[in-house]
Amino acid sequence: TAATGDLAQATVLFERALFIAAGAGLDTLDISRRAAETRRNLEQEKSARAYAENMSEAGRRFEEGDYLGARYFANLALTHRPGADDAGSLLERADRAVEESVSREQEIEQGIMLADSLMSYGDIEEALVAARSLDRVAPDDARVRIALKKAEFASWQETGEDAFARGDFRTARTALDSAAVRFPDHPWCDGLRRRLVAETGRRQTAVTTAAAPRAADTRGENLSPEMRKEVSATYKRGQELFEQGRLSEAVGEWERVETLAPGYMSVREYLVDAYKFLGVELYTQNRLNDAVDVWKKASRLAPDSTEIANYIKRTEHEISKLQEMSYGGR
Repeated sequence: TAATGDLAQATVLFERALFIAAGAGLDTLDISRRAAETRRNLEQEKSARAYAENMSEAGRRFEEGDYLGARYFANLALTHRPGADDAGSLLERADRAVEESVSREQEIEQGIMLADSLMSYGDIEEALVAARSLDRVAPDDARVRIALKKAEFASWQETGEDAFARGDFRTARTALDSAAVRFPDHPWCDGLRRRLVAETGRRQTAVTTAAAPRAADTRGENLSPEMRKEVSATYKRGQELFEQGRLSEAVGEWERVETLAPGYMSVREYLVDAYKFLGVELYTQNRLNDAVDVWKKASRLAPDSTEIANYIKRTEHEISKLQEMSYGGR
């Protein structure tokens, strides 16, 4: 697929292969290398396309006499290809035109308005480019320094929140530290710091709990002797089926135990494992929605499991990407 130039689809397929190989305990080195190479090629393709689009817009703005807009898009182009001669040349021409046609005060006011407008629409990286471009023109202006600080903070905030959401707490911590240097008492910094501490503590507790042997929960004492006998037999059938790899049948037996005697002999923990492996089995059969449904059952029994949460998140993202590709091909 990568050879045909469909790098986006190739990336999705490599991620699926990596997911399956990791779940099966296989060596993922070669797949990881190829996946990383495909992602790099995809990013290079996206960067080249973004550079061309920004240069086209910069040229159009320059021809129309919108020199601030030309500078903005030339700067955006340079973020994708630093040191490019044509972008640098256009930027210099725009700078000269600005100096000749726009007063310094007007330029500052328009640049600040542009950065604020971009941030209000959530275009944080573009706002940061605009603020840095303005800082080149008037680095000593107090209003420019404030605009740059606001854009930098918004960028760190966006990076930190995105990283926290996907479980990349190292990146979230780095973004927090960068923001805290400039804004040590900002409520967002305090809030993310507390969430990181809580998440670290929760993960440590989860690891400790997972490492501990399962307790022999014998709830079900209030059942009649006949019902206890049925529950015990059903529970054992579930164990035997699970050991044979007949996951769907094992789940059915243990779900019946959970219905008759909730918590009997740690059946919920066994159900979580069965749901997890059954979801992986369905995933390998390309039954992505069914896999997500099963993992959500596991998540309801083990809401603190980051492993299961990541399975659900990654597969739902894959479903969304496949739908986008399907719609795009119509």
